[in-house]
Amino acid sequence: MKEIQRNEYELRFLKQDHERLHNENEKILLKSQEFTERIQELDELQLKLKYDLKQSKRQEQRLLDANAELEEDNVALQQQVQRLRENLIDYDGLKVENKHLQENIDDLHRMMKELESLKAISESQLIELHNTLRDEREQKRIYKQQLDNRIQQESLRNLDSIRMTLNAAHTNPSDDYLFNCEDDDIEDDDISHVPSPNDILENDQQPVVNLFNEIHGNEIRKLELECLQLSQIKSSLDNQLLTINEKTKILSHKIQHMIEIIIPNKISLNQINSDDTNNLLITSLDSIEQIDGIINKNIHLFNGDQELFKKKSDEQEHTIFKLKQDLNIMMKQCNDTQTTLIKTHDNL
Repeated sequence: MKEIQRNEYELRFLKQDHERLHNENEKILLKSQEFTERIQELDELQLKLKYDLKQSKRQEQRLLDANAELEEDNVALQQQVQRLRENLIDYDGLKVENKHLQENIDDLHRMMKELESLKAISESQLIELHNTLRDEREQKRIYKQQLDNRIQQESLRNLDSIRMTLNAAHTNPSDDYLFNCEDDDIEDDDISHVPSPNDILENDQQPVVNLFNEIHGNEIRKLELECLQLSQIKSSLDNQLLTINEKTKILSHKIQHMIEIIIPNKISLNQINSDDTNNLLITSLDSIEQIDGIINKNIHLFNGDQELFKKKSDEQEHTIFKLKQDLNIMMKQCNDTQTTLIKTHDNL
């Protein structure tokens, strides 16, 4: 009986133990199912993380490529900015040279005005000299006519007086002795001492000539001195004109050289003549105005390009900064994913 009770007790104990084991087995099965599901989820998560890692690597490679392209663009932009700075320096040099050329052109204008004024003065002096010489010739001709008329009148008077004297000598008998004595004296003396009619005329003309010389000699000498001075002034003016023409030619060649330096192949050397100085100056002024317009246009273009390049550079720097931030975020996510995978692998 006791053995039956003991067996029953053992049987109950075994049942309880069996139930406990069954419950534990069910719990273990549930946990096993949970672990299996967790493992499947982790496998799926691992696959997803691997896919995300591949995508992250691809995106990282694309970002690196984009970064390299942006770096190349940045280098190109920096080179372009350097060229623009060099162009700005060249522009400053051209501006200074343009200022010097403008000053030279102003000096040339002043010299041309001075040359024109000197030319006008010389022409007026030459005209006055020509008029003075013409008036002097006319006055000399008038004086000569008056002198000829005076000499003719005086010679006629002297001839009339000689004729009257001879007639009186022939008609007066009391003068025969004197006449004979005079004849004897004439025969005895040298014939050269006898005054001829020409000598008489010359003696009559001498007072007239002396009177003319006394009246007009000083004036003629003054006129001759003035003519000499005017001829000297004319020669000096001619020399000045020659010097001015030479300077004008030199200045024309200088202007042509400046124009060839600033605008090559703009004006051919055969098209420039030394007589076309005014046209050359006008052409140089037009060329300088064209240069100013080109320089101003280049300044505007340079300023616009510089602003555009600056804007693009800022945008690219902002894009690079954003890409770097995205890259850092992706690297952080990759590191987190790798850490999670390592932990999962350890748990498994």
